[in-house]
Amino acid sequence: IPDTDIQLWLLLVALALCLRAVLLYRLQRQLRVQGSDQEILVQSQSVSRYGSMLLAAVVGAGLWFAGPAPGLAVSLTITAIMAFYFFAMLTLLANDFRTFAVSAPLLMLQPAAYWATADVQGGLLALALMVLLAGGICVSWRSRQNFLRRVAIRFDNDRLVKELSQAQRETLAALAQAQQANREKSIFMAATSHDLRQPLFAIQMANETMLLQDLPEQVQNLLKIQAKSITTMIKLFNNVLDLAQFDRHEMPCTIVEFNLRNIQATMAEEFTNMARDKGLKFRYDLPDVVVRSDFDLVARLLRDIISNAINYTPQGEIIVSGNVFD
Repeated sequence: IPDTDIQLWLLLVALALCLRAVLLYRLQRQLRVQGSDQEILVQSQSVSRYGSMLLAAVVGAGLWFAGPAPGLAVSLTITAIMAFYFFAMLTLLANDFRTFAVSAPLLMLQPAAYWATADVQGGLLALALMVLLAGGICVSWRSRQNFLRRVAIRFDNDRLVKELSQAQRETLAALAQAQQANREKSIFMAATSHDLRQPLFAIQMANETMLLQDLPEQVQNLLKIQAKSITTMIKLFNNVLDLAQFDRHEMPCTIVEFNLRNIQATMAEEFTNMARDKGLKFRYDLPDVVVRSDFDLVARLLRDIISNAINYTPQGEIIVSGNVFD
């Protein structure tokens, strides 16, 4: 093989590499100066694609530069160089299917055509080169699809992170508003509790005063019904005020020792009459044990439970019992 032919081929390969590198370098400088300009990015992609095509075409022409009969060893060596360059190009252009799909045929079809015009063994080698080309294109296409899928997943993850961050900010803002509203409600209830209790107590006192008068039986019955309604209203109002005190952590609590039977004694007659009026059987079965707690709060708790049981039990029996555990 004349050395000048190989030198000319190597010179053309070097020129193609230098031309592609110089153009890409200039575009990268423009990007650093002007920022991520869309037009420059498109130009950079075009230069990379056409540079790869030119380089693939020049490298693929190596056998033609070697002459018609360079010798089997030389031809196989040049073909091996092209194969190595093919795999390098497949690796570098794994995510750029369009560039690889155009450049790879320019590289591999030339040695395939060279070997196809040789003997039978050359035809088999040409077939192997074509299979290699087809396999490389398939691998590049699958790599491109995987790359696009990863990019889509990344954008989806970014979108989900932004949505979660926005939802978290909205939740925190709503929580802050709810806490502020709750504090304002507690402050309002604390400030107006006395003013709201006074009219209720006045109504209750007026009702009790009228019950002491010598009034017709029908009026007395109406006043008794009114007294129950007033008592229920005061109870509900006290529960609301207690809830406000709980929110402010200001609920008074007096810890004393008392027997549960004492609570039973204070509520037995009250709830026995209520249950009898509704046609229910009612009995206590609290243990004879001394506990340490707030007497009024425990009594109020039991009153609420027993009252609900009587109100929402249509028939049968209500039993208030307790057990002692070690």
